[in-house]
Amino acid sequence: MINNNEFIGKLRDFLNMKFIHGTSMLLTGSIAEGLESPTSDVDIFYFGPQAITPPLLNLIFEDRKIELTFWGENELNLVLDDLNRESYIGLSQRRLEQISKLIRGFVIDGPIPEQLLIIRNSSCLFMERLICYFYSMLQPMYDDVVGSDMHESEITASYQARCLFEFALEAFLVAGGDFYLKTKWRPRRIDRTYAQSEPVAIIFRKSVLGSPEQVRIKDFLYAVRRIFFRAILAIPDNIHQDILLSGSTQYCISSWVFFYADGDRYYVKSKQVMYSIDLTTLKILAAFNEPSNIETALHACCFSLGIGQAKAKERIDALINRKLIQPEHEA
Repeated sequence: MINNNEFIGKLRDFLNMKFIHGTSMLLTGSIAEGLESPTSDVDIFYFGPQAITPPLLNLIFEDRKIELTFWGENELNLVLDDLNRESYIGLSQRRLEQISKLIRGFVIDGPIPEQLLIIRNSSCLFMERLICYFYSMLQPMYDDVVGSDMHESEITASYQARCLFEFALEAFLVAGGDFYLKTKWRPRRIDRTYAQSEPVAIIFRKSVLGSPEQVRIKDFLYAVRRIFFRAILAIPDNIHQDILLSGSTQYCISSWVFFYADGDRYYVKSKQVMYSIDLTTLKILAAFNEPSNIETALHACCFSLGIGQAKAKERIDALINRKLIQPEHEA
């Protein structure tokens, strides 16, 4: 069994070689504080309830059965693979290949400016709640067989889990630069219950962010909006809204509609008229805007809401009449 000093050494060597120079900050800092060092080329962007996150060293060593996975645009590696296989849980090769294909399938040219990343991190409370919610749905499924197969694990193949991977990966790939996600899993206990998994930390290299002049802002905003709608479609109808909403946050759905989350209600504003809407209506708006096509939106509504096509068409027509949805030929 490898000891802690050896583990730290291997981790530091890997980080220095592959990604960053500010290793001491990364290894000793607290994710919850969103540390930035003027001497480092690393920013830590944190999504999640800040009060519950321990320092990163504790995150690494509190439980030896952890997942330490670095995801990049051009590579997807399980690192420190020479550690004892029983010391940590890793993703299966099949799942790695699936995520790798997803990564390569969504890239927007050009980095985005640092201020946009900060805005997205600190202000988009609704998106943060979505990330935390879907992340909590990612419960690893461990092999019950004792012996050589104990290291194998799978992410549960639920719609929520797939949505989170797409949501997180697509959102941060629009940066056009190197990044990785560092997460921690707690293994399933003898009593078959799961402990709460920690939120995710997203770590960017400052050197790849570039200046606003290099950014295709329109593409970036389109990508974030598209991801946002996809996440909305996956919200279970019975979810307690307090999980998702806090304060008042505005999102631009399109050039003519704005969406508000305020307290426990959803609102949309079109032509300076404010409408209070329910989650079902919000999902219809999301389904329409994501595909930008009435026919595919109808299918998305029927699938995500469990309603017939005639009922979905009736709801969409009502939204068009209230100018909350603009027909494709008018867009």
